Amino acid sequence: MFAASLLSPLDAATEHAMPLRAVPIQGAFEPLDAPGRRLLAARDGQLTVATAYSGRAAQRAGLSAGDALVAVDGLRMNERGLEAMLARRRPGERVRVHAFRRDELMEFEVTLEAPPTMEAHLAAMPRTGARAARLLSQWLGR
Repeated sequence: MFAASLLSPLDAATEHAMPLRAVPIQGAFEPLDAPGRRLLAARDGQLTVATAYSGRAAQRAGLSAGDALVAVDGLRMNERGLEAMLARRRPGERVRVHAFRRDELMEFEVTLEAPPTMEAHLAAMPRTGARAARLLSQWLGR
């Protein structure tokens, strides 16, 4: 009875369709920013922490939005330097980060981690029923 009520149409145009087959897909979906710059903003050659996502490496190490990155493992950092350093490192490695917070130089130990992954499932769906297609066509004015 309960399951049947969940499958009842919400309105005249709603039809429920079960997938013919599900195809699991898993992979890393990167943010739109370039690698190594997800959390950082570059201005005048200076890297600044734009966001320290909750539970991620930068936030766990103590970095905060607005911290100005000076050096990683003793090497002065700019955009290219950071990208090159990250290309040589692997998740799980630790780096020492020096950054200015307001006027104070601070040191942080950051354990590098892989970008988060998201799992997506795609399913082939049967064609829309004739009634739903007709209602959609009318609604769109076709």
